Amino acid sequence: MTPAEQEPATPVESAKPQDSTPTTAPGATEPAPAPASDTGEAREQIQHTRDQLAETVDALTQKADVKAQAQQKVDDTKQQIADKGQELKDRVSGMGQKVSDASPEQARQAADQAVAQARQRPFPLAAGAFVAGLLVGRLSVRR
Repeated sequence: MTPAEQEPATPVESAKPQDSTPTTAPGATEPAPAPASDTGEAREQIQHTRDQLAETVDALTQKADVKAQAQQKVDDTKQQIADKGQELKDRVSGMGQKVSDASPEQARQAADQAVAQARQRPFPLAAGAFVAGLLVGRLSVRR
């Protein structure tokens, strides 16, 4: 038998051994591997994104924690009350010192002088009392 008379080769027999590198479509270019600096930048960007996401999750967790928010509000209010209490103590102790420094004679003279002025000009005293009453009324309504 001559080679021409032999049966045609089957596709398995006619297949050429191929190398193990992947092939690309005709006309397509294979992407070049990323340089090390691009890979490093990508990793930095990923880490930055992860950090931002963690901060966002923490902020949302704090907003959703109603119990912690209520406790913080209570603590703030307690601190404000303590500060006001200390301020009032300081004022009272200052006034106590002024009162103890004033003699009964000085207090009597001041009271006599106020009474004398009220008798001479009753309108300013009445107007002042009226304004003071309005202020006290408005302040008590607001609270």
